Formats: sequence, structure tokens, C-alpha cells
Amino acid sequence: MEEAGGHAVPRVQSTPFYTAYLKIAEGCSHRCAYCIIPKLRGPFRSRPIPSLIREVKKMAQRGVKEINLIAQDTSLYGKDLYGEPRLTELIEKMIPIEGVQWIRILYLHPHRVSESLLDLMEAEETVCPYLDIPFQHVNPDLLRAMGREPRGETPEELIQRIRGRKRDIVIRTTLMVGFPGETEEMFGQLCSFVGRADLDHVGVFAFSPEKGAPAARFPSKVDPAMAQKRLTRLMGIQARVSKRLNAGKVGQVLPALIEGPSPETDLLLIGRTAGMAPDVDSRVLINDGEGIAGRIMPVHITEAHTYDLVGRIPVH
Repeated sequence: MEEAGGHAVPRVQSTPFYTAYLKIAEGCSHRCAYCIIPKLRGPFRSRPIPSLIREVKKMAQRGVKEINLIAQDTSLYGKDLYGEPRLTELIEKMIPIEGVQWIRILYLHPHRVSESLLDLMEAEETVCPYLDIPFQHVNPDLLRAMGREPRGETPEELIQRIRGRKRDIVIRTTLMVGFPGETEEMFGQLCSFVGRADLDHVGVFAFSPEKGAPAARFPSKVDPAMAQKRLTRLMGIQARVSKRLNAGKVGQVLPALIEGPSPETDLLLIGRTAGMAPDVDSRVLINDGEGIAGRIMPVHITEAHTYDLVGRIPVH
């Protein structure tokens, strides 16, 4: 149970003891044509910084090592309370909390990836070098139809700005195919983008009309079978990108959060690097060495597959 704008009693943690999601805001004030979340949950409402810091301290006392920040748009955090976004300030106050080793930011809007956030990510090891930025598409006309009006830099320009940093920052995105009005030419632009951008993690979804969402009434619908073909083709392009990027990690020693035995076999341990979010990204399969669940340990990467890495824990 939670008081309005604050945290009243401990939450039930449904994730493993070493990782947790921290919801920093409720609702959404965007008007994406394919989504009804604003109708269901109301406008964007940030939780006050002191409330969030109290919750993080309690998480750390329970043994949580990794905090994953979530909201419909984490980059907008604080604007409703403080008159301007305060995501960077929130993270700065989380960093000194004893026991917190990784802070990961999920669901950033592409229009608000600030230089101050990138500065913090570059300066603080505790902040995972990881940005989850749902681009949805790259064609300007289709983005306007989606209610995601292009402004400022293009997705490729934003990626270049992030990649210009000294720290190697992992980028995850989600993309939508088959949105009403998506032509073969528009889809071709999306394919070219994915082939060039070298994105670390990509999720692709076929448009599905949501009852009550404006896009459900849009004309020029794409046949669902065609949308599925586009999804398969786009994921094929990303698979080749992912395999090449993973191959470049062979030989490196990367810190990994050990999650425990593989659900498929007790002969393997599962881990994640700072560039892998829980539940949605790839994993490190550990086939040699002794690991302790919930601990961040060095893993020597020995093999690379399309999505997952294979490694061993060195003997000290």
C-alpha cells in the first residue's frame, strides 16, 4: 500500500533477492496513437525523491545489488513535481547508498537523453552503461502518425552522440512494424537503420490494434501476415548485427551478476553483464568456475552466439 506521492509500507519484492525494479513514476502524459495507457493510468506522476531514496535503502538492506529504474518515460521524471526533469539528480542521490552496485535506466524517451545524464553515466561506475530508448520507427511521417513527432536529432544522430562518449554504452531499443500506413519504402528505411546502427539489443513488435487507441481506427492497415514477415526479416538483420557484436567480446573479462543455475541444466550458471537488463536481454552462460548467486563476479568470455555469450569464472 502506498500513500499519495510517497511510500508508506514495504513492497512485496517479486524479483530475485539481488535485483529489483524501482517504479519512479505512474501514468503517462504522451499521446502515442497505438497506446491507451494514459486513459487507463492517468497523467504522468512522479514519486518524490525522498520517498524513492527511502525505498532504495530498504532494498539495499535486503541484499538488492541492482536497481532498475522504470516508468512509462523515465527521462521525464520529476518535471511534474519540480518544474524540470530530475532523473540525474535522483540517480546522484542513489549512488552513495551502501550495497547498491548497479543502477540501470529503462524506458527513456529519445527526445530527452540529456548531456548531464551521459556525463553521469560516464563518470560513475555504479550507473550501468546502458540506455533503453524505444525508437519505434525511423521514418518521420510514420512517427508523426504514431504521435511521436520528430524533433531535434534523428535516432541515428542520438546514437552517434551516445557513441561519442569514452565509455562504451549499450543501447537497447524497441521497434514496431506494420503500423497503419507503413509502406515497403518506410520498412526498407527501418531495415537500413538496423543494419547500420549496431544496436546491442532490439525488440521488434508487429502492430496490433488496441481497442480505444486512435491507431485502431486508422486507414491503410498493413495485413497482419505481412507485418509478421517484416518482423521476421528485421529480426534476421539484427541477429547478424548481434552475432558480430558478441564476437567482439570474446577474450574480454566482464563483470557479471551471477543469477544461479540455468533452468535448462545444472551444469551451467547464468549471469548478466552491466549491458544486459533482466528479463528482456541476452545472458552469459557460465560453463566453468564457481559462482555465487547475487554476487557480481569477473567472467572471461570464451564463446559468442547470436544473442548469448559463454564464459568461465577465473580461479583466483
